[in-house]
Amino acid sequence: MKVVEKLPRHLRDNTELKERFNNIVWSDLVEPHEFEQNWHRFMEEYDLFESRWFTDMFHRRANWVSSYFRDVKMSGLFRTTSMSESENSFFRRHFNKDANVIQLFMHYESAMDAQCTSYDTITMADETSSFDMCTDLRIEVHASNIYMNKMFKDEIQPEIVAAAVSCLMARMYDEGNLSYYEVDDTVHGVFKVCYSSIDDHFSCSCKLFIRKGWLCKHIFFVMRTRKLNKIPEKYIIARWTKLSQMSQTPHEQNVPEPVVVKDDLPIQKFFLEVCKSFGHVRGDSSLSQQLYNDLKGITEKYSKLGVPFDSMSKHAMFEEFYGVPKPTEVDVLSPPVVHTKGSGCGGRRKSTSEKMIEQALKPKRRCRKCNQMVNHDSRNCPGKDVADDSVDV
Repeated sequence: MKVVEKLPRHLRDNTELKERFNNIVWSDLVEPHEFEQNWHRFMEEYDLFESRWFTDMFHRRANWVSSYFRDVKMSGLFRTTSMSESENSFFRRHFNKDANVIQLFMHYESAMDAQCTSYDTITMADETSSFDMCTDLRIEVHASNIYMNKMFKDEIQPEIVAAAVSCLMARMYDEGNLSYYEVDDTVHGVFKVCYSSIDDHFSCSCKLFIRKGWLCKHIFFVMRTRKLNKIPEKYIIARWTKLSQMSQTPHEQNVPEPVVVKDDLPIQKFFLEVCKSFGHVRGDSSLSQQLYNDLKGITEKYSKLGVPFDSMSKHAMFEEFYGVPKPTEVDVLSPPVVHTKGSGCGGRRKSTSEKMIEQALKPKRRCRKCNQMVNHDSRNCPGKDVADDSVDV
C-alpha cells in the first residue's frame, strides 16, 4: 500500500513494476547478496535512487526482507497480537465479566471441554480419512500416513507432485562422501541439493526445511532419484504429524511423569460425591427420601466424632473450600474496558490513494454554485473562493 504512494506519478499505474518489486522483496529463495543485486538493478532501471523512502527502507532491509531470514526457523512465527486475539476470541464464547469464582471455574471447564472436543474431531479425521494419490511414488503414500491431513494436502503433497512434474536433473557429481545434485526447478531456477552417505543427511540451497520444517520438492526429487520409499525420521517434525505417529518421531520431547503427592482429600471431592449421589436419585421420590435419611444419619454420626458445626464460621468454610485464606485487602479489580490493538473498532488510517478511490466511486450530484455534476456541494465548492475574491475586488 505504501509503495504506490512513494512512486513517482508516471509509475503508479505500472503493474509490471509492482509485480517485479514484490518478487524481489518477498522471495525467500535468494541469498542477501542476490537480493541486493536485484534491488540495485531495479532502482537503476526505474530511476528510484533519489527516492528517500526507498533508500531508508533499503537501509533497514535486514529487519524486514525475507532473504535475511533464510536461516531462521519460521514455522512457529505469528504476529504478537495474534496470540492474545486468538485467546480472547476463544474464551469470550464461554466467559463473562460478571461471573463469580465458582462460575469462572465452571466456564473454564466448559471451554476446555469444547477445545478437547474440537481436538478429538480433528484427530479422528486424521486417523480415518484418506486422500487420492497424485503420483505413483510410494513416498507420497508414506507421507499421507505420517502427516496431518491439512499439512499433507496444503504443503507436503504439492511438493511431492512438483518434484515429479517440474524438476529435472541438471548436473550430478560426487566429492568424497558427499553427492551434489543440481536440480533445475522450471519455476524458480536451479538449486543445489547435498547428500551425505555417512549419516543420510540432505540439505538444499532453498532452505525450506530450515525455515518451515518440511522437505522441499528438490529434496523429494533427489529421494526419488535414489529410490527412497520413505521419508527419513530425522526430517519428520512431530508438530506436523498425526497423533498416533508422534511417539515414533525422534523430535518428541521427553516430558517427565508428574509426581503424585499424597495429601488429605480436598473438600471439593466431598461436594462432588454428594452431587453425584443426588444425580442418581433425581426424579425418584422414594430414593431421594432414602438418600436424605442416609445423609442425615451420616451427619449425626460424624458430628459426634468431628469438629462441631457451629464452631466453624462461614468464612472459615469458604477458606477451606478454596484452599486459601481470605485476603485483608483486595487490590485486583476488573480492568477498564479498552480497545485493544487489532480489535478493528477504531479502524486504520486510510492512505491518500484509498481516499481518492472512495471519493471517485461516490455518486455525483449537481452543485448549485458551479452548476456541475461533481462530488462536492455549494458549501465546499472549490470555485467558491474564486467567486468570493472576485466580489471583493
